[in-house]
Amino acid sequence: MQKAFFGFGALVAAALASVLISSPAMAGGGGGCWPQLRPDNPAPNCESQIAIGPGNDTRVNMFLLLLDSVGEDGAGLEYPVDEYAPYRSKNSANWGSLRRTWFPVRKDIVWPKHLGTRCQTSESGENAFSEALSKYTSLNPHTRNFLLTSRALLNGVCDKGAGLAPPRDDVYFRPSHSLGPITRPQRAFHGYLEASTSFYLEDWARASRMYLILAESGADPWVKETSRYMIGRTALNQAVDNRIGKWGYFDPRTKSTVFSIAAERGFRDYLSKYPEGRYADSASGLIRKTLWLQGDMSRLEDVYGAMLNETSAVDSGTADLIEEIDNMLLARGFNEKPIQGLRAPIFLAISNLRAMRNRGDGFDDKLLAIEQLEAQEGAFANHPKLYAFLKANHAYYIQKDPKAVLKLVPDAAKAERYTPLDFSRQYLRGLALHALDDRNEEGFWLDLIKGAKGLYQRPAIELALARLYEKSGRLEKAFARHSPITDVQILRTLLGKSVGPDILKSQARATYQPEAVRSFATFAALTKQLQHGQYAGFLKEYPLVAQFETDDHASLWNIYDAETPPVAIYANGRTTDTYDCPSLKGTVQRLARNRNDVKGRLCLGDFYRLNGFDDFDFGGRYNYRRNKDYVLGDGAAYPGEANIRHDFYTSIIANRRASRKDRAYALYRAIRCYAPSRNNSCGGDGVDVEQRGRWFRMLKRNYGDTQWGRELKYYW
Repeated sequence: MQKAFFGFGALVAAALASVLISSPAMAGGGGGCWPQLRPDNPAPNCESQIAIGPGNDTRVNMFLLLLDSVGEDGAGLEYPVDEYAPYRSKNSANWGSLRRTWFPVRKDIVWPKHLGTRCQTSESGENAFSEALSKYTSLNPHTRNFLLTSRALLNGVCDKGAGLAPPRDDVYFRPSHSLGPITRPQRAFHGYLEASTSFYLEDWARASRMYLILAESGADPWVKETSRYMIGRTALNQAVDNRIGKWGYFDPRTKSTVFSIAAERGFRDYLSKYPEGRYADSASGLIRKTLWLQGDMSRLEDVYGAMLNETSAVDSGTADLIEEIDNMLLARGFNEKPIQGLRAPIFLAISNLRAMRNRGDGFDDKLLAIEQLEAQEGAFANHPKLYAFLKANHAYYIQKDPKAVLKLVPDAAKAERYTPLDFSRQYLRGLALHALDDRNEEGFWLDLIKGAKGLYQRPAIELALARLYEKSGRLEKAFARHSPITDVQILRTLLGKSVGPDILKSQARATYQPEAVRSFATFAALTKQLQHGQYAGFLKEYPLVAQFETDDHASLWNIYDAETPPVAIYANGRTTDTYDCPSLKGTVQRLARNRNDVKGRLCLGDFYRLNGFDDFDFGGRYNYRRNKDYVLGDGAAYPGEANIRHDFYTSIIANRRASRKDRAYALYRAIRCYAPSRNNSCGGDGVDVEQRGRWFRMLKRNYGDTQWGRELKYYW
């Protein structure tokens, strides 16, 4: 059994994973949603921010506080690249991406088989057994082969679930005479095989009895030490096994602690005899698991607190510890109420912030009361800045009192650099200034950004400035040549949601901007001109498409994250399938001459339909941003009402001067807008099913001889 597989970064984390399920509500994670691009952070989101706050994943808050304690801020590190969303804003990051940024995943690590089970160390144990046996060079070859083969058979139990007969005591006490004279070390290795056979077959009582005999013998140092360690492991496996319910799942409600107490005693006994032993790290880590199994959170917190106090540098091992603490100690508060009994300032702080999460669901009784926070003042006696920061968060997010924030967090926006806590304090002060419409808010952010050298710090300030410029009607400052806002995702979001035609057209030609911004501005300008019937303007901007590389597979899906927005649709998009249409440019030229041109509107409708533009508003269903809280703007800056495909059809149906072919196609397409869900997918309010029935009967009665009259069999 190799020590490498018993360090807390591998065995302990895996063992925890085998009996714990992390709570997304507790950790702040979530699936199937989209990061909210907003400066405030009141409740759990898909991702966290670099400013410590209530909405962050608790692991992120712990990580940032630990970075603060050692004076690290991530300056000089590279931002992670998401191959699926290369232009995602740097205003948010989940725990996994933060961890990979600070501690890149090693590709040379080979994880053991059966991770998180009793069999995790079966192969490493075989190697250690072989190494220990190799010291006895005078062994009979038959004896050596018998022992090594027998040890290899143990792996069969884990790989196949079988392969060993139940052990017999006489094998240990009377090994086969065919092997020749038996020495005391040989007998020890025989005994170890017997004990380990029982261990892997889950005969815990027999394994414990035999490991104890071997631990007290002096026949072989490796067998003696390993058996001493395995006494604790056997009791620990028995403790976990005792918590398995009738359906095969771990049941933490089982209160029996006999075996977990025995396991703790076994590991402490091992450490007392082998304080620097080969399994010392593992024994220390597994003691923490025994405390968790016992429900002794007070001692567990003391252990974790001591470990964090000894942290002099945040490394991958610290990241493992963060995950362990989050699962073992802080998971008790998954309902977001304060965790009772915590004493260490860092754990109290994390618990308090989580208890301030305000989801806006009306359950204010769950929120941390100011009296609860004030009662903890003594615990933060040596951490006054952290305590003031907690009170400031409570004032901002719970009491809605931004003036109190300014009193609790003095202005320090002109510092040369910021640790995570100092940055978080100043960022919260900036949020309070915004809430108060303070005229000095912009100056504060511009001062703060000069010292924001830590990873993710500057983009957070850029987002706050973007919101300010939008709210105050000064968005031209966000797009100026020397604007402090450089984050591509922020700029593209503003272009799609907040700016008017002048900024769009200027940014499409702004050579000082990266292509990712210019191409997006071009796409947004063309799309909004089409939507608003500005056909002459579209034709004027259309040649700009040629300067960008196009992709035949361009899509509107998640355009904010695409490496370039789908300008390719305007160069290579489909324009027709059954109705005869010219190129997109030809269609728009018809509409520029006559905006009510029937063929032009039907063909533009087909372009919308075939390329996914239905109900596309840079914030609709195609990128999960219908709720304006998810973005900076709400699209109100672009004047006029958007034209929608459904209205094209209804107006042509009502136009008696339209040709039979065109009216038939308009009826066909209008009815198909509701297929197959009976919901209108063509934009607009739509019509009721009775009206769709009248359209269907009109199509069959008046245009039944047309291609579309024959094809349509029913309506939705």
